[in-house]
Amino acid sequence: MVSKGACDPSLRRVMPGIVSLLHEAGALVVMEGVETRDKALLAMDCAADFAQGNFFGRPGPTVPEAKFSRELFERLWQDFRGRVEPQIDRHRNEIGPYQNALGYAASLMESGIPTQAACRGFLELPHTDRCFVLLDENEVQLGANVRPLDGVTAAGARFDPLGDAAGANGSRRHYFRRAMEHPGRGQVSRPHLSLAGARP
Repeated sequence: MVSKGACDPSLRRVMPGIVSLLHEAGALVVMEGVETRDKALLAMDCAADFAQGNFFGRPGPTVPEAKFSRELFERLWQDFRGRVEPQIDRHRNEIGPYQNALGYAASLMESGIPTQAACRGFLELPHTDRCFVLLDENEVQLGANVRPLDGVTAAGARFDPLGDAAGANGSRRHYFRRAMEHPGRGQVSRPHLSLAGARP
């Protein structure tokens, strides 16, 4: 996984979740085969506890000098910060308009405007698949999915039974649990398969 994850973006996205599951099970995680700077950065990005490989030093009869290790890790941390900070800024810029539009839609719905009209601005944003409301005391979706006017639809017959989600219970969803833990705050879910568009 370390070898492939360094060059496969889809695997790279999955690896932090695997490390997180291992941590939740009470395990420490060692990433072996760290032979390059990119693989070392991958281990850091995944929050592995330990990393082993020739990037840190070839096998030998003595331990490398502390000065060498300090310099290596200082450069690695600088590289890591240089990689992560732009990712954070890019994500904030990408997700910000969606959070703002959804917050505005919620305030319009609170004032009594129907869901379809209240969500118009949110639905006009690119990449929006649908909007729905999970608000009742039984954690059940109120009303049908509201879709953009250009009509993103489910792809394939296997998604047909999910086309109308009115009455669906959302309590098992991660984003619903987080929303219940933080009422009044917008939540961004982990990546998942969209039942509206049959894509991540």
